[in-house]
Amino acid sequence: MYLLTMLSLINKRVGIELPSKLLYINQKHISSSIENNFFVRNLKLFEFEKVITEWSKKEGWNPGLYEYLPFYNACQDGHKGLFSNDNRLIASLSAVRYDKEFVFLGMYIVDPNYREQGIGNTLVRTVLEELEDGSLLGINGVTQQVGNYQRKYGFVPYYNNFRFSGVFRDQTCKNLFFRSEKKFKIIGRESLDINQLIDYDASVFSHVREGFLRKWVEMPESYLLAATEKEKICGYGVVSKSLNGYKLAPFFAKNEEVAKNLCVSFLSKFSGEIMQMDIPETNQSAVALAIRLGLFTTFKTERMYKGPERLIKQQDEQINQVYAHTTLELG
Repeated sequence: MYLLTMLSLINKRVGIELPSKLLYINQKHISSSIENNFFVRNLKLFEFEKVITEWSKKEGWNPGLYEYLPFYNACQDGHKGLFSNDNRLIASLSAVRYDKEFVFLGMYIVDPNYREQGIGNTLVRTVLEELEDGSLLGINGVTQQVGNYQRKYGFVPYYNNFRFSGVFRDQTCKNLFFRSEKKFKIIGRESLDINQLIDYDASVFSHVREGFLRKWVEMPESYLLAATEKEKICGYGVVSKSLNGYKLAPFFAKNEEVAKNLCVSFLSKFSGEIMQMDIPETNQSAVALAIRLGLFTTFKTERMYKGPERLIKQQDEQINQVYAHTTLELG
């Protein structure tokens, strides 16, 4: 029996106008004890802001102060919430469809009062049913959930991501490590061709994310730098304000020399500030750079995929240019 039956009765008796795009939950996904107590719908902006600024903070994720808007803009109908019948938000899950071949899932949080009851599983399966036509699904799973994602949903782990955190120090610039033989022109947002940036970002990320990127680089208290060679972008990074300090995300560079040049410029701006970077373990150059910057690992996640091997290989083809992910939540 579907939740639709109960909601229809309520509608007739008390005249409540129900949202037209509710996603109803079949009882095969929930135990009989909680049947008909929940429904799924798209999150509104203020609800999604709460998930980012309040829920993720409680999880210790150190969210960005302003990133909820670019996150939401990435795929407005992809942010789902599981609600009780009194419209209380119980769980969240985002599924951002970058194109017909790639969807990334994140922001999966269940209210602590409702965990270990199978309720979160209800939301996940409801969302996954909507994504049956997605060729490749990606997630970053926290260590304690990796086994569940494998067993319940068929995701396979491919590599680790490490969060590096620490304080940027000016003296790091004087280290021989940063004496690059080749100098690149470093430009700021005011001199940047945004369309060229979108193209370069897509060449590394493997998918165009124009709407998201335009909002990301315009966040308050953010600072963008790009490296150019022969007037072509060969690397860029965005530093934005987080709950605790700052994050450098994304940080893409054609090679280690480009990354070093960008680092020197960021260090001159953010000396003495707490900085975090989420780095793929497979890019050992990026890991070594973070360590020499004096940063240290605070936790890890595992990149997991579900889909054809050829698309997985294509997705990570430029991982050597990823010196820090844009976000663990949306890829």
